[in-house]
Parts: sequence; C-alpha cells; structure tokens
Amino acid sequence: MTQQASRLLFGLPLPTGLLLLGALSLACTGRAAATESQYSLGPQDRVKIHVYEWPALTGEFTISSEGSVSLPLIGDITAAGLQTTQLANLVSSRLKDKAGLTEPPSTAIGVVQYRPFYIIGGVERAGEYSYRPGMLVLNAMSIAGGLYRRPETSTWTASQDRLRAEGEAQALRARRSDLLARQARLQAELAQQTKPATNPKTSEPAGGAISEGERSMLNAQRDRQQNEVRALQQSVTLLKEEIVSLKAQYDAAEKQRLAVQREVTDTRDYIGRGLAPTNRLMPLERTVAQIEREQKEMDTQVLRAKQQINAAERTMSSLADERTVVIIRDLLEVQTTIHEMDKRILSAERIIQAHSAYAGEAARSSSDAAMRISYTIVRTENSQPREFDAEETTPMKPGDILKVQLLRDDTGINDGRNLRLSQIRSKLSQDR
Repeated sequence: MTQQASRLLFGLPLPTGLLLLGALSLACTGRAAATESQYSLGPQDRVKIHVYEWPALTGEFTISSEGSVSLPLIGDITAAGLQTTQLANLVSSRLKDKAGLTEPPSTAIGVVQYRPFYIIGGVERAGEYSYRPGMLVLNAMSIAGGLYRRPETSTWTASQDRLRAEGEAQALRARRSDLLARQARLQAELAQQTKPATNPKTSEPAGGAISEGERSMLNAQRDRQQNEVRALQQSVTLLKEEIVSLKAQYDAAEKQRLAVQREVTDTRDYIGRGLAPTNRLMPLERTVAQIEREQKEMDTQVLRAKQQINAAERTMSSLADERTVVIIRDLLEVQTTIHEMDKRILSAERIIQAHSAYAGEAARSSSDAAMRISYTIVRTENSQPREFDAEETTPMKPGDILKVQLLRDDTGINDGRNLRLSQIRSKLSQDR
C-alpha cells in the first residue's frame, strides 16, 4: 500500500497510522484469552477435548453442520451455542451417567480452529479466512491485504476475483448435481424400485433425477443381490432333494433290515430245534448291525442338510437388512455433503454479486476524487442473517461476512467550491 493510500485510508500521516494499527493489534492480543472463554461454539469449529484418565475421549473433534460433536462412548452432544466450559461440564456429566461413575471426570476443552469469516468488496484479496480471537474489522482488512484498492486497478482485480468465484461456483454446482443423482439412486434402492417416487406438485423425481451412470449402478446392485438370493435358493432346493433321497434310502434299508431280522429269528428257531448249525446265525446278525449303522449315517446326513438349509435361509433374510444399513449410511453422508455444498455455493454467489456491484462502482470513481470506505457486517444470529454498519474497531465474530465498499467522498469538494464562492462575493462587496 502506498503512502498516499495510507493517508487516504486512515486520515492520518503514515507513521501515525502505523502506530494506531500496532496499538489496535496489542489490544486484540490482550483480549484473546478472555474472548475464547466467552466464545459460543458453532458449526465448523474444531475443538480439542481432554478427559483425564479417558484416552478414548481425548483428541480433536469438529462440530458438524447440525451443531453437534460425536464422541466415543457418549454419542452426539449438541455443542452449538455453548461455551467451552459449558461443553466440558456437559461431557463430564454425560460420561458420569454413561459409565456409572460416582464423580464426573475432569474435562478440559479448548478451541483449536475457529470457523472462518468472509470478506468481500474493495479489498486486495477477497475470500474466506481463518478467524482469530479478539479480531476487529481493521485486523480482518489487514489479513485481506488492505482496505484500499486503487481505482485504476480495482476493476481488473475485481474481475479476476469474480471469474475465480464463478469458476468455483460452477464446479460446486456440477458436484452438487452428481450428489443429487447419487441421492436419488440410493433412495430408489432403499425403496426397492428402479425409479424414484415423483413429486405430484412438480412431477419431478424426489431428490433429483437418476443419471445413466447411477441407474446402471442401481441395476447392477439389484442384479447382484438377486443372484446371491437365487444361488442360495438353488442350494436350498438341492439340499431338500438330498433329504428326500436319503429318506428313500433309509426306507429301503429298513425293509432290508426287517427281512434279515426275520431270517435271524427263524434261524434261531431252527438252531433250537437242531435243524440248522449255529455258525449260520453270526453272518445274519452282522448284516443287521451294518444296516443299522448305515441308517444312523443317513440320519446324520439329513440333520446336516437341514442345518445347511437353515443357514442359507438366514443368509437370504439378512442380505436385505445388511444392504439397507449400508444404503442408509451412504444416504446420510450424501445429504450432509449436499448441505455443506449448498453453503459453499451461497458464499461464492455472494462474492460474485458483491464484486459485480462494488468493483464496478470503484471503477467509475474518478482518480482525483477523495474516497471513503464503508464497512457492513452480515452476521447470522438465531439462524437469521442480520446486516449492520461497522467501523474499523467493530469486533468480528466467526462466520461473519464483511462487505467493504469504496464510495466517492464529495464533501471536501463541495466545501472548497462554497469557500471560493464566498471569497468572490466578499471581493465584489469590497470593490463596491
């Protein structure tokens, strides 16, 4: 930034402006610790949690877009709107209830990375930046490369920033379209149908249209599951046929056993009356024993086949349940990504609109006219955006959108013209 721009920016000579900037920076640093303890957490904040003697709960965690943080053993805890001390007390209380402890464990929580803020308009480098505790508008301007942009270069720089934002928005929209197609495919698969349900009001597919690639994946997944079920059904059919065959063999063996058993009875009667030798009885009894052993083996084979049938039927019933769990998990991930994509697209569109308005206005300003800088902050409170004017010493908060507008200051020009008119009238009066 040149000396002339510095005077124009601060309204002070260069050394005085630098002293003012240093004093403001020291003031921000001194307030950093106090500000963090009073800071309300929100989505995209990354916190470090340390629970003494509980290593599974110690680490860095990011607050989700829904405002919650997911912890092992405890589950999801709503963190949005809480201070770090309040969240620490909540973690300790929840862990005490879950583990059945007599006293809540000691918990310490600190903010590792704050959610970003955004700056648009008449600055050197508009975009998204990491927030720092105790930040003022003046600190944010310095991070973005300065408050002033020369009129002869602002149009070119704003055009480049706008083109960059438009390219990013286009890529995000293409990615969002792919995610919507995947979401529609998962919803269709979850409903066990090829096409998604349509909205009766708009006749559009619920959740977006299924692309050809996603439709092919849907059909492939459906065919794979049907093939697995068909293979299991064929296995069950073969096992049932094997059981029928074994029962038929068992019945034939039973008939043979009864016949041999009758022959054993008759032989014993003949031996008792002395009509047959005793050595004739042993082969017959051995034959009966062998038939009974074969029948037991058949019974074992039948039981084993029935067990295999039960296992195959359980597998067929669990295939659909397991796939449903996978679909629901993937669907939740896709919906979360779409939500985050929408916010990024909205931020890019705001940058494009602001550059189109502010950069063009700065380009129309004459090079010799004095310029003044207008600050506006857009802040979301209670899920509602609020816009208000700001100054260089206005505190910034994470998630803020700072708009910087360069305006022509005609006050000094008009005052000079009025002064010259007064001098001319006074001289004419003296000549008279």
